[in-house]
Amino acid sequence: SRQLVIRCSRLGWLCGHLVRFGKTPARAMELLMADSGLAEHHTGTGAGWAYDNNAVLRAAQRAAEGAESQLAAAAQARAAALAAVEAQMQSEVRVQQAAGGLHAEAAATLVEAFEAASLRADLAAARQALVLRAQMLDALGAPLDSVSWVQNRVLRARMARRLGRMDVALRSSRRAEPQARALGDARLHAEALIELGTAARLVEDEQAGRVWLAEAVARASEAGDPAVVARSRVALASCLNLLGRFDEAEAELEAALAAAEVAGKHRSQGDALVGLADIARRRGDLAATEASMQAAYERYGRAGHRAGRAVVASLSGDLARYRGDLDAAEAHYTESRALYAATDSVDLPTAEANLALIEIARGRLSAARSRLERALRGAWGGHELRVIIRALLLPCMAGLGDWAGWDQHMAAVGPLLTGGLAEPDAAAAALDAAERAAAAGEHARAADALRLALAQYETLGQTAQAEALRARLAEM
Repeated sequence: SRQLVIRCSRLGWLCGHLVRFGKTPARAMELLMADSGLAEHHTGTGAGWAYDNNAVLRAAQRAAEGAESQLAAAAQARAAALAAVEAQMQSEVRVQQAAGGLHAEAAATLVEAFEAASLRADLAAARQALVLRAQMLDALGAPLDSVSWVQNRVLRARMARRLGRMDVALRSSRRAEPQARALGDARLHAEALIELGTAARLVEDEQAGRVWLAEAVARASEAGDPAVVARSRVALASCLNLLGRFDEAEAELEAALAAAEVAGKHRSQGDALVGLADIARRRGDLAATEASMQAAYERYGRAGHRAGRAVVASLSGDLARYRGDLDAAEAHYTESRALYAATDSVDLPTAEANLALIEIARGRLSAARSRLERALRGAWGGHELRVIIRALLLPCMAGLGDWAGWDQHMAAVGPLLTGGLAEPDAAAAALDAAERAAAAGEHARAADALRLALAQYETLGQTAQAEALRARLAEM
């Protein structure tokens, strides 16, 4: 508001400046009114103040026209502009004081609006809810380290993550977490830790995220809010699942499902069931994958969660592909891609990578390579997807004889080699790449690919495949 007053106080000076250059006071004001940068109707500052610039201009014009000299016109116009601005500010203060309770209620309601818009995947509406809430808090004069403002930072981190702005998500959550800790609000602290852990997992690595998310579960349990307990356990399970710690992840997801049922949160129920379906997929239990996936689809339908249905379509494609029905898999992946695109999801590259697997299975390596490279360029939503895509590119590089490309991608799959990431499709791709490299006489590279497959099967807990690969490597 102070900056706005400073700007408006110059209107009278500008009017007088134009008068001194031979313009009548009326013409001076007309010129100012024609300048959209000065005469626009401001809808407000951060406080939401409805400021009427035209009223200030009219007051300055009346003062300038009544002056006996040009210098007096400039001085009086400036004084009138200041007085008009001050009067508006005083009026706004009285309105804000009278409506303080209403604004506080609206600020709370806007959190619900944000959540509802997020479920619909209406990111513009979700963003607007956060902006309006910030304006409300500013109007109320809420301290920047208050519960309400910290909550806004947590929601901003979540919004940034949905938009793929992981740097913003990590920065906002890192600012919110110590503030929430200092406030002693266990529920808010758990929410901040969920965002911090999730962002750290996506930007840094699964181990970094796991530490924060384990603390989030503890704080959520302390708060006793089943909805937050469910969300924190789902987030932690996602980390554990990617690390190949399936038993621990499964236990977290079963606890999350129970908490979500107590809270009546259908979306969180769907998230827990999708997690259970993915664990079953990684274990090779296709029947369990299908059962959990169908249950998740039903919960997402109740919640109206559009992005969740895209995840289920992706899992349906996986099931069809593992069963050898490439046409059905392609249809499911295409549906998944359309849903991701419709919801502006950062997971769109996942659908592109899945469609590339269909191309590889059909022997269309150039088309697969193009899809995977496009997915790699768009995979700014998380480092683990980029690592997996690079592994999927290996059979393409071998089949097309691009050994420089092979070396580049092999050098970037470290987490798959060290047990920091587990994905059965990466294991299968490594085996395929090893066969193609060996057929091309690239035996050293074939051995590297077999070691990658071995590391993956060990992390996935598939001991029979791992033993077979050890024996094969020993013979090379």
